[in-house]
Amino acid sequence: MYVYDIMANQVTEMNIYDIAEMLGRTPSNVSKSAQRGAIVKNLNIVIFKNEPTVEERRAKYSEIKLHNEVWHVMKGSDGQFKISNYGRFKRVYKKHQKFLLPFLHRQKGEMYVKVRFNSVYKQYRVKDLVAAHFLREPKPNEVLYFSNGIKTDCYAGNLKWIDRSKLAKKTGGLSRSKEVVQLDPDTLEVIAEYRSTRETARKTPYSYQSISDYCNGKRENQYGHLFMWRDEYEKLYGEVV
Repeated sequence: MYVYDIMANQVTEMNIYDIAEMLGRTPSNVSKSAQRGAIVKNLNIVIFKNEPTVEERRAKYSEIKLHNEVWHVMKGSDGQFKISNYGRFKRVYKKHQKFLLPFLHRQKGEMYVKVRFNSVYKQYRVKDLVAAHFLREPKPNEVLYFSNGIKTDCYAGNLKWIDRSKLAKKTGGLSRSKEVVQLDPDTLEVIAEYRSTRETARKTPYSYQSISDYCNGKRENQYGHLFMWRDEYEKLYGEVV
């Protein structure tokens, strides 16, 4: 089965038992949800039996209703694009509008979208576009900060301008967190790296406790991705590159 994270536009293959654990449901209930293709509203995810197509993902992305979502015509877009305070985008045509699907930059861990902004059509970080339309102008030496630490959550209320020195103090403790790697269960190839179990939980459908249990050898997963502490992986298989 496949879990589609609507706002992050990410599809993760998972077995039915892990999905049931994540949602606090029975496998039978999960199977019924997959058949209906219903949105799990508190998480904004959809369970699919088969890997969803782009059009299926776009349909679900267009279907969700977000609380107090506000739309503005994008600056310098010649009226061709709209942006919302949730970091969603629409392409505006003469007779209709079409949602654009953002994408996650795997290496940077941030959301990007291709639109026209200030007369230039290219890929932009979603957070920068949201800030340009819904936040104040930055002061010297300020950078954008995600209040909840989730880089895929580009809601305007989650973004703040913060002085670089203050940001360093806020994030300095992360360097002491134990790093996690996510592995393909068949090849043991590293498919993702995370700075901590909490970051892993924010960016995957797995719970913090489940990830910790996998890394500490308290749980085996024969169906989906594996998790290991990075230092332990490197002792067994060599440096992560």
